[in-house]
Amino acid sequence: MDVFPLLRRVRDQQPLVHHLTNWVTIYDCANIVKVFGASPIMAHAREEAADMARLANALVLNIGTLTVGLVDAMKLAARPMRRAYRSSSTPAAPAPARSRSASSTAPTS
Repeated sequence: MDVFPLLRRVRDQQPLVHHLTNWVTIYDCANIVKVFGASPIMAHAREEAADMARLANALVLNIGTLTVGLVDAMKLAARPMRRAYRSSSTPAAPAPARSRSASSTAPTS
């Protein structure tokens, strides 16, 4: 797969990417989006989530460290993006999550 046309499209269009992510990765996520030429917005407040999602060209939901407030904001943000996805060719892809069980982190002898 040739990713260069996709990267060029991101740079040309400079999409607004709304992130609802955990505090551990928030700066990394913002910087990665900026490096590729898009504009990140990290709007977590429940009161602004749906409005931000309507303005954004993409939505990133990071479920690494959930709180009740973050889950509420994610649900509110997902509604307008779901409508936009259904009515256009907006791409959607779940972020892969890696889980570790206690056995996978235990030292081996």
